[in-house]
Amino acid sequence: MPSTPQLTTPPPVDTQAFDPASVARAALATRLLFVFFGIATAAWAPLVPFLKARMVLDDRTLGFFIPCISIGSILMMPLGSFLVARFGCRRVLTIGSVLLLLAYIPITTVSSAFWLAPVLLCYGLCTGLLNIGINIQGVSLQKQTGRSMLSGFHGCYSAGSIMGAVLVSLLLGSGIKPLWAVLWMALGLLPFIALGGPRCLSSVDAQTSSPRFIRPKGIVWILSFFCLVQFMCEASVGDWSAVFLMQERGVAPGHAGWGFAAFAAAMAFGRLFGDRFVQSLGTVRVLVWGTSLGALAYVLVAVLPWDWAALAGFACFGLIVSNISPILFTLGARQDKMPLSEALASINTFGYIGCITGPLLIGMVAQSSSLSVSYCVLALALLAVAFTAHRKFG
Repeated sequence: MPSTPQLTTPPPVDTQAFDPASVARAALATRLLFVFFGIATAAWAPLVPFLKARMVLDDRTLGFFIPCISIGSILMMPLGSFLVARFGCRRVLTIGSVLLLLAYIPITTVSSAFWLAPVLLCYGLCTGLLNIGINIQGVSLQKQTGRSMLSGFHGCYSAGSIMGAVLVSLLLGSGIKPLWAVLWMALGLLPFIALGGPRCLSSVDAQTSSPRFIRPKGIVWILSFFCLVQFMCEASVGDWSAVFLMQERGVAPGHAGWGFAAFAAAMAFGRLFGDRFVQSLGTVRVLVWGTSLGALAYVLVAVLPWDWAALAGFACFGLIVSNISPILFTLGARQDKMPLSEALASINTFGYIGCITGPLLIGMVAQSSSLSVSYCVLALALLAVAFTAHRKFG
């Protein structure tokens, strides 16, 4: 049996003195901003078919443009880690949340291929800043309280994803133009920023010296590879599920966003019970069986010819892999080879590399065959994660 990489559990770091009331306020703020982030990012999936039609893009061309989002997020990871260490989560998350909402305006109005890449790049920069900031906020609060909280926080994100996908899908399905749909969404999200941002941590255990590329060390290499594949598969639902339901299953454009809504709903349900579930079965079993069964769900989406079966497959995939990302971030916080902010930035960076290669791979395979075949390729990637997890940790 191969040796098992060792993880240490460092004691909670007292970077900011809290009384119980302050802890409760910080936890509530964190949950609000995870919900906000879920709603805001879920709006992207229902907008993709409208963007594709407005720009008159084929699958391959769309597959080349979508990775601009992940490129922006990757560029932001080391800079975001530096900004959080320098200014704290409170400022970064408040400003980043406003910028993310503003980024949707050009997405719903751009009509030139020349401007599409920079528009998506800016959107990626905003999502990357919130991603690294909100995960550092959640992990830091978890370390300070000494309680397992990250799966619950990610559950709030998934709950927000449900609300965002349903809200925008209903608005678009009623005939409202994409621009007005995102403006209504932004108006409803402003209270989340006002209530959550000022109550975030002003300082965290986030030691980093400069906004530079962060090379993984030790077990972070393995966690980064897992996150790469995980994000690649999750992005395939967000970026391509609506297109898949339209092209492969004949679903109307206004209702194609329900695939992502089903995925997000199942993921939220799985994460609500995630902490207890992982403690009962163990992280290795969740990693191995979760990725193995997730591959099976992808195959079912690809081969079953009914629209309801595709919706059920997306939901099963969300439920099965719901706790993989929180496990990876928690393990990244427990290792002692890298500072917290740098470890999470590294894991997130490789995750977004997966977000780049995923849409690109799907677009290329779909252009030469079909989106169904593309999902089967992703199923093979999930099986590779299951095999690696079993070999390294089993």
